[in-house]
Amino acid sequence: MTKKLAAATAAKYKKEPVALGCILRFPRAMLAIAKVSRFGWQKHEIKLPEGNWDYLDVPGAQNVYAEAEGRHMVKEALEGSINEEDGGMLHKAQKAWNALADLEVFLRQAERDK
Repeated sequence: MTKKLAAATAAKYKKEPVALGCILRFPRAMLAIAKVSRFGWQKHEIKLPEGNWDYLDVPGAQNVYAEAEGRHMVKEALEGSINEEDGGMLHKAQKAWNALADLEVFLRQAERDK
């Protein structure tokens, strides 16, 4: 790798620090969200490795994830942090997963609308 290419690559990762900015700062949160994702694949019978389903194909995707995030917020306030109905998942992790899905839907739709 040339020094010029290495510098360009380093500059790119400083702009979008996925590992340092997200994974290394929030490793426990990332693992909790990954567990929710796996649980969701099983609950909704999404066969792995086909788990890369398109979030936009979910009927009403623009509202589904925001509503689910709100539902987990309310349930956490009423029931506590553990979602017994979903086998002990954390409402906070489910809320975070739905927030990520909502953001993904929004960003993908914005790209398609360009």
